[in-house]
Amino acid sequence: MFILETRLNAQSTEFASNRDWMLQLVTELEERQAQARRGGGERSIQRFRSRGKLLPRERLELLLDPGTPFMELSPLAAYGMYNDECPGASQITGIGVVSGVECMIFVNDATIKGGAVYPITLDKSLRAQHIAEENRLPCVTMVESAGANLLYAAEIFADVGGKVFANQARMSAQGIPLNKGDALLKLEAMKMEHIIRTAADGVVEAIYFASGETVAADTLLVQLKEVD
Repeated sequence: MFILETRLNAQSTEFASNRDWMLQLVTELEERQAQARRGGGERSIQRFRSRGKLLPRERLELLLDPGTPFMELSPLAAYGMYNDECPGASQITGIGVVSGVECMIFVNDATIKGGAVYPITLDKSLRAQHIAEENRLPCVTMVESAGANLLYAAEIFADVGGKVFANQARMSAQGIPLNKGDALLKLEAMKMEHIIRTAADGVVEAIYFASGETVAADTLLVQLKEVD
C-alpha cells in the first residue's frame, strides 16, 4: 500500500497565516448565511407574528419528519443583487424527508417582498428541479407568493417564465410522483395568471399541450393517475 506523507508543518508561520485567512472566510460565509436566513428582516418577521402566522422556516420544520436533516441548496442566491432586497432569492430550497421519502422542497419566503419572484428565483428553482429530476425526487412546494416582481417581469416571462411548471409536468410524466396541492401548470387568461394544482396524490399519465400553446375552455390539458 502506497502511503501519502504530509509535508504540512502545523507550527509554521505560513500555516498559521493560512489558517487565520480561512477562518475569516468561514466566519464571513456563516454571517452571510445567517443574514439570508433572517429573510425580510425583523420588521417583516414581527408583522408575521402579529398576524399569527408561522415563518417560512417554521412551516418547513413542521413539514419535515422530526429529527431528519435538511440539506439547503443555494442559500446565498441573489447575494449582492437587486440592492440585496431578496436574500436567498426569496425562496428556501433543499432536500428533506417527508413521510419517510426524500423530497425536493420549495418554500416561498413571504417575509421578503411578499414572496415575490425575481429572475434569480426562477434560476434557483430550475437548478433544484434539475437535481430532483436527476435523482428522481418528488417535489413539494409550499406557496405563499406575491407572484412575479413586476419590475423584472420582462426578464421573467421572456426567458424562463413557465419552465418551472413545464418541468414539473415532464417529471411527473416520468413517473415522479406529485403530492396533493403541488403546482401542476400555469395558465394565463384575461391578463391574469392561474395556477392549477393537483387535487390528489398521483403521477401524470399524459400531457396534451405545449408550453405557450393557446387552449380553449374545457380543454383536457393533463391526465393524472391517482395513487394511494
